[in-house]
Amino acid sequence: MASPTPLPARLQALARRPEPYLFLAVLVVLGLSVATFKSVPPSGKPWGLDLQNLHAFHACSFKDAPYEAKGFQCGDWLRRPFVYPPLLYWSFVWTRGLTWETVRDAWTVLTGAILVASPILLTRGAGDRLARGAAILFGVVLGTQFPAVFAFERGNTDIPVVLFWSVGALLYLKGHRISAGLLIGAMAPYKLYPAVGCVVLVAGLAGMALRGDRARRVEALRFAGGLFLGAVIPTLFLAGMTSKYLRDVLPGFAAHLPGVSLHSHSVPATFRPPLYGPKLVSGALILLWSGAAFLRFDKNPREVLVGALAITTYVAGTSFDYNLVTAYPLLVVLALRAMKTAGKPALWAWASLGLGVLGVCADHAWFTGHPRGHVVVQVVWLLLTAGLLAWRAEPEPSLERVPARAS
Repeated sequence: MASPTPLPARLQALARRPEPYLFLAVLVVLGLSVATFKSVPPSGKPWGLDLQNLHAFHACSFKDAPYEAKGFQCGDWLRRPFVYPPLLYWSFVWTRGLTWETVRDAWTVLTGAILVASPILLTRGAGDRLARGAAILFGVVLGTQFPAVFAFERGNTDIPVVLFWSVGALLYLKGHRISAGLLIGAMAPYKLYPAVGCVVLVAGLAGMALRGDRARRVEALRFAGGLFLGAVIPTLFLAGMTSKYLRDVLPGFAAHLPGVSLHSHSVPATFRPPLYGPKLVSGALILLWSGAAFLRFDKNPREVLVGALAITTYVAGTSFDYNLVTAYPLLVVLALRAMKTAGKPALWAWASLGLGVLGVCADHAWFTGHPRGHVVVQVVWLLLTAGLLAWRAEPEPSLERVPARAS
């Protein structure tokens, strides 16, 4: 009887390392959590409730002045007014003249494509092909988890933020500072909450400028200029609508604070007084990530960029868990780091990844009776990850082939 063919040397070496088994354990948790899609809160309407609001107003006689109309005047299923920022509204002008079914199907396909594209973009140039492949697989599997399924079901509009932030991160890593800043900065007027992430990045740029040489200061200024122009240009271009939105629409929307829920991760809603101090928790997230960015942006830009995005939806009063797709890039980059790290630092990397998977993706039924539990885990994960980034992260190699260009 012929002896079995031995495994290639690299696979034999890999089988003796803990990473494949830890990665398999993470995938098992994700597999066990797939069933949580059943807990997506029923909207009482067909697929795409949030997207339908956009389509209704673009098909309405008030389509060029959406803030002037009432929900019942434009055919919104729940008679809702239009509460999205002007830049987001005009980014959906392509829906005019299309049937609701066409828009719904196109957006569903686009959402899926972005969820696949983001981990590919974020792991570009990672070096170790096996680690990158595992991180991409992990990112694709995230598309089967509760936040993504919830985003699909509602026709959620946060997914472009994930795309443009991921593209912006790749451009930054390749040395295209201005164009990276333009893309990332434009997300602030698009969805508002990314402005929090931009604040974190500005802290990182300050650290880079203070500690670096003249070339580093020039890079920081280019990226800061891109962030500024990306936020200001669309705001000025839509100045009239923006003024009305900030004056008449946003205050009422921001004042609404939903109750504690298994389907929400808003810090103000979850840690409301007298139990905890929501400002203290939100402030800790922003300050700790700003500190990590200040210390590490020049050496670990990939993690700082995705971490800045991950914390953004937590500080808003209304943040349902379909917004957690904005935490997916951080999970993907943590998976990449965990697969590439050896020795004791690997234990911290896997601990951070495991805690993130538990908080963001674990079956919500595990937290039944403790609706604050999953948010507490998420906040601890984000604080721990920022601390580890500032304290233990090893610098990552640059992807730039030439010095940073003004492009």
